[in-house]
Amino acid sequence: MNTILPPDEFILKRLEIDSASVKAIESASKRSRCRAIVNWITKYKPEAETSNLAQIKGCLETLEYLCELENWTLVERIFCLPLVTEGHPELHDQLNYWGYYTELLRICERIFGRGSCKTNLLCLQGIGNAYLNTADYARANEALEKMLLMAKCIGDYRSEAKALSGLGIVSQNLGHYKRAIDFYKQQLEVARKINDLALKGMALGNLGIAYKQ
Repeated sequence: MNTILPPDEFILKRLEIDSASVKAIESASKRSRCRAIVNWITKYKPEAETSNLAQIKGCLETLEYLCELENWTLVERIFCLPLVTEGHPELHDQLNYWGYYTELLRICERIFGRGSCKTNLLCLQGIGNAYLNTADYARANEALEKMLLMAKCIGDYRSEAKALSGLGIVSQNLGHYKRAIDFYKQQLEVARKINDLALKGMALGNLGIAYKQ
């Protein structure tokens, strides 16, 4: 039994797909892709002891088919699908947490620039995290700087704080501690502005580590 993904019915409803009406779709290519999506969601049932990546393969394959259909609204709904794990993290966050950076990077780079501002910010965060965790600091810095600029432009303070945190970690890993501290102070200022306790705690923790070094 799959304990990572929500029920099939929940996913299909989220994708606005009625499996019974797929055969009525006029376009043969669209009908084929929609049928494949239904099959991946309803018929792909990996064993419980398989890897986490295997457990979510149906959703990753679904995301690929939706990209082929260029339905970026539904792509976002899978990308941000809440999983049935502690805290109900979204799919993209869970890929990062599990350490599947290659898969996360491939998905984020494919859909960046095609969805909403929210999705684009999440993609830049995913790209930044993937490169950061694989020690490609130049590319991580580039993605996080873009994320910071976009977040400021649309007034998304939480994304701004997360971008500042990432930039601080990049600087810290490169041994630029004064620059890292500056980023963390900015992160703390933004967290205080929106009174986000989790972000405040993250910023203070980052500052403590940076000052210690």
